[in-house]
Amino acid sequence: MTTRERVLAVLRGEKPDRIPWLGDLAYWIDYLNDEGLMPEQYLLPELFLKEDAKKINSGYDGTFNETGLQKLHLDLGVGFYLQGYFPFTTTYGGDIKITEEKTHKGKDILRVTTVSTPYGNLYEEWEYVFSTHSWGPKKRMVRDVGDLKKIRYLYENTHYEPDYALATRRYNTIGDKGVVLCYIPKCPIMEMIALRAGIETVVNIICDDEDEWRDHRLIALHVWKS
Repeated sequence: MTTRERVLAVLRGEKPDRIPWLGDLAYWIDYLNDEGLMPEQYLLPELFLKEDAKKINSGYDGTFNETGLQKLHLDLGVGFYLQGYFPFTTTYGGDIKITEEKTHKGKDILRVTTVSTPYGNLYEEWEYVFSTHSWGPKKRMVRDVGDLKKIRYLYENTHYEPDYALATRRYNTIGDKGVVLCYIPKCPIMEMIALRAGIETVVNIICDDEDEWRDHRLIALHVWKS
């Protein structure tokens, strides 16, 4: 059986000939690229199309390419699956204005995002730490119950349009070497815990004003379902 056949067999409740092996190489790839250690045979001249680069994990932007990414997995005997992307474009309506600034401190990068709404601004900081080759939050966008009105307005005025072009190309080039994975937004509470606020702030908000939290959760769920 091929890697793809093994994965599909498991999803169908069937027994594959052996456990399918698909590995998450993302941080290791970022390390190789950051340190200039990526073997040349994987740095092929075929670059991402510009519109594709925006959809790939930030560590790959401009430093890696589709053919080399797949060849690396193949040579290592690792099934391809995790180098996904969000298969849609995002636009904002209403009075939403979003600005993003990046500053460099040595090899580290600080990304500051400001979201302007009629109820006030939301502000967050994420940092790319070179020594760990990964992004992490320094300041979350939602800090207390007063920010829920602002982020509700953001969700209510966020619109999505499908964009499957990269998935279609990958389906044809990956073949039996793995599966195509597309990311989707998290459910409302996980979006807040993992990205927007963090678990401590979420617990504090629920304790401070459970009704306001419930209204936020229901509105966010309705927006994403639509």
